[in-house]
Amino acid sequence: MVAGVYGELIISRMYTKQKKIGKTIGETPNMGNCYAHSLAISKDNKTLFVFEENNSFDMAAFDISTDAKVKNPELLSRFQYSGDKNKNAIVHNGFVKENYLYVAYYRAGFRIFDISNVDKITEVGKDDTFVDPDGDGNPNNSISNKFDGAWNVYVYLPSKKVLVSDCKYGLFVLDIDDSPPPPKACSDDTTWRDKKKNKNCAFVQKKPSNTKCNKWKDSKGKKAKKACPIACSNFDSCVKPNCRSDWEPKNEKDDFKSCSDLQTLSSAKKLKKYCGQVGTDKTFAYEACQKCGKCQKSQYF
Repeated sequence: MVAGVYGELIISRMYTKQKKIGKTIGETPNMGNCYAHSLAISKDNKTLFVFEENNSFDMAAFDISTDAKVKNPELLSRFQYSGDKNKNAIVHNGFVKENYLYVAYYRAGFRIFDISNVDKITEVGKDDTFVDPDGDGNPNNSISNKFDGAWNVYVYLPSKKVLVSDCKYGLFVLDIDDSPPPPKACSDDTTWRDKKKNKNCAFVQKKPSNTKCNKWKDSKGKKAKKACPIACSNFDSCVKPNCRSDWEPKNEKDDFKSCSDLQTLSSAKKLKKYCGQVGTDKTFAYEACQKCGKCQKSQYF
């Protein structure tokens, strides 16, 4: 059992047979003027999501992946609905289903968050049950930090429909497309440089290795494998980008003005050089020309 109190979160184990209730097995650090009203746990039981009704920070994710972290949950991130900076709203209840967090957000209505990456939780859907209850695009109300609007949700019906109860407008039955979004195209960070050798992703791409990809890191500790997924052939969370017919190098040459020029380039030395060039949009040539030029894995990986 997990219970919320002012300032902190208490994790308890219940003993019904022994008639012992509330043995504390873990708790978060005191976070000040907040109230953990409700909670949800990820499908893999590694992340705890807190819904803070005192309007201090709204929501937070805690790491509870080990026994030690159940005892002392580690704060991973805090997050709010997408418009909270301009229109402050209070959160109420939320539930996890697969990689999504479904939230009743009082006057901000019903909100859906992608929690597949707990370090970067993003809002991916909504229904304005309070602001636009009839869905005609004309607002009936405005968002503010008041205790009315979407109060609760239920996401586990066999029909996959989602129920949202609104304090003022009653029950909403919603159809939700929870199929995973298509994977994003990979992109290498043109600003990343190894802190010791001062080399960038283009240098890694010319001759990638386990040492370069897994041990080289920048001043902030970001490894080449994460900063340079294309150079390191790290396609676990993204896919190769499509050919960019509109891509142009920042420094044009007579024999290098687009990706198509790389297809006819005969000089291996120039090819290596041009594939590492940066474009006018700050992407590397080997990114934009992965599928239509010669800057491919078979050439240099």
